[in-house]
Amino acid sequence: MERKGAGANIPQQPRRRRAVGSGYLRVIENAPLAGPK
Repeated sequence: MERKGAGANIPQQPRRRRAVGSGYLRVIENAPLAGPK
């Protein structure tokens, strides 16, 4: 469910999330508070 939260934070930048998907998803799984960062 954390992945959906990240998408809702940046729905206009789907490409950016993919470019940093590995690091982004890892940060969200480790700490959802660091997701929006």
